[in-house]
Amino acid sequence: EPLSAQAVHEAMSRAMPDFDERLGRGQIEILPHTDWYLKGGSFDQKRVLNGWVERLDKALTAGYEGLRLTGNTFWLEKRDWDGFTEYEAAINDVIGKYPMLALCTYSLDKCGSAEVMDVIRNHEFALIRRDGNWELIENAIHKQSKQALLESERKYRQLLETLQEGIWVIDKNFLTTFVNPHMAKMLGYTPDEMLGKSLFSFISKSNRDIAKERMERRRRGIKEQVDFTFLKKDGSNLDTLVSAAPVIDSNGNFSGVIAGIVDITERKHAEEAVRESRAKLQAAFASMTEAIFIADAEGRLIEFNDEFVRYHRFKDRDECSRTIADCPKYLDVWLSDGTPAPPEQWAMSRALRGETASNVEYRLRRKETGETWWGSYNFAPIKNQGGRIVGGIVAGREITTL
Repeated sequence: EPLSAQAVHEAMSRAMPDFDERLGRGQIEILPHTDWYLKGGSFDQKRVLNGWVERLDKALTAGYEGLRLTGNTFWLEKRDWDGFTEYEAAINDVIGKYPMLALCTYSLDKCGSAEVMDVIRNHEFALIRRDGNWELIENAIHKQSKQALLESERKYRQLLETLQEGIWVIDKNFLTTFVNPHMAKMLGYTPDEMLGKSLFSFISKSNRDIAKERMERRRRGIKEQVDFTFLKKDGSNLDTLVSAAPVIDSNGNFSGVIAGIVDITERKHAEEAVRESRAKLQAAFASMTEAIFIADAEGRLIEFNDEFVRYHRFKDRDECSRTIADCPKYLDVWLSDGTPAPPEQWAMSRALRGETASNVEYRLRRKETGETWWGSYNFAPIKNQGGRIVGGIVAGREITTL
């Protein structure tokens, strides 16, 4: 006969001194088979499966990490075996999707060889006690699947460990659960030194609020690529490009973050050098008495100084033309011999065609005012390392009164 709820209570109380306390706070439940499997007088597979999921939801709501259950099948009659076997196959699929562990007990006295095979087929493994000894029988399909999974995980881990990009995985509490050797090396650690440590152990105090805000974005399911500065073991900074994404478990819940991280220290240094160079160039531009202007290969003005504004009789920088093609709208130009100069003969157009020249004179006139002046120009193309023209530079000075 199946154990009664009272018999189970007495046995558990003897085995666990705090059993009644756990029972009282709902951490443990004892359910007679008549109130669970045979509620209403019959076995309903769907009702029982839904019941386990409801119990799991209740446990998760109470703050537990999952559900452990055990079912005694001594009540099962041979005529009900086929239906119950279908239920066992279904619950095996359900348990695989949720944080649940199940232990099912069967009486060998009620099981023939066919029933034993059903039990083994529907469970990951079976423990059989014969002649006082326990024997483990593993489901062949589960065993093959597990071996395939282990092999897949081994190959995946090997791939991550050989990547020349940092890989960092943290759990929902932002504790490090995996780093590949390259990630650890970038920060000056070994992988073992980083495992279990908080993400914030590798971030300076001044950057922690930014990091917390970004982690909250991961909790909301947002993945993105951002620049971020970490703190190395020696106290120096590591500038990185972080491609981060949330890790979602099988229940759709946030369980952590995985990130690919690239060292961009050299890029940052190059960017800083460009900024410094640009600042120097702008300072030089501002101090020059010649009108300096630079255009890209398409004739778009990308840089000019204040003298350029005055020289071409603009009110301010905002009024200046932004392309060489717009210049004929407000300027007429003549060559030094008095011949009208078409736009393709102007200084910048010639520079963009690859010409270099000095002291080339033009006469200019503003169309709306009629003001006329003479200018002397130096110009040259700007080429990349491959020799291709990527822009032009022109310097002009007024020579009307000379």
